[in-house]
Amino acid sequence: MIISFFEEFPTKDNLSKIKLINFKSKIYLATKDIFLFVKLRSGILKKNKKIIDVVWWPVLERKEGYWMSPWSKREAILRIIKQADSNNDFSILWDAELPINKKIFTFPLTPRFYQNRKIIRNFVKNSKNKMFTAEYKSSNMFLDFWLRFSGISFNPKYNHCVIKMVYSSLYGTIDKKDLDKVIKHNKNLYKDRFILSLGIIAKGFGDEGLISPRELRNCLDVAGTNNLKEVVLFRLGGLSREYLDVIYDFCDM
Repeated sequence: MIISFFEEFPTKDNLSKIKLINFKSKIYLATKDIFLFVKLRSGILKKNKKIIDVVWWPVLERKEGYWMSPWSKREAILRIIKQADSNNDFSILWDAELPINKKIFTFPLTPRFYQNRKIIRNFVKNSKNKMFTAEYKSSNMFLDFWLRFSGISFNPKYNHCVIKMVYSSLYGTIDKKDLDKVIKHNKNLYKDRFILSLGIIAKGFGDEGLISPRELRNCLDVAGTNNLKEVVLFRLGGLSREYLDVIYDFCDM
């Protein structure tokens, strides 16, 4: 399978881990504007031919919501969509999570929420760029309905690729049966467009623990048993020899 990586903080130190990748991989790269992304993308693809794609992962200012949901500031959503529509030469990751600024999220549902949701749905459905969405994990139709109603998941008919975030080090150890249930449920909905995200191997904004190499192996084993085409790890900056020893047993060279 393709073992890919999120990188939320594209610093020099984090991007230096690209030199460790000697297997087929993709990088989902977070920036606040398209111009920095284009510059970084070009450099990454030149440095490592094993990286088959670099996907733009747009993020907002914290006060705007940071992640992309109907609760985020509309001006920020429209700014990202305008930038995305200006260039169709790359893929886009729409990070469909609730705002990092909880003051935004506590507002009740309003006409503004529904209007923002419509704007987002139309973009994910009709964008000329190849679309990926990063979403909370789900394993039943009730949770699917809630996520779609909230504008942080989308109709499988949109033909986008779906990355479900199943971070055992964040949720606590995930039983193999539970992980298998998540995979089978989403493969049934999205077929080969379903991608599993595992981690975390480097911290984000919180005080999360890290997944152990042993636990990562267990998760990748379940992914392999289910014939997944791609798994994404959060995040590149945590790539180490210990994790590589596990990855080599599952990756496409």
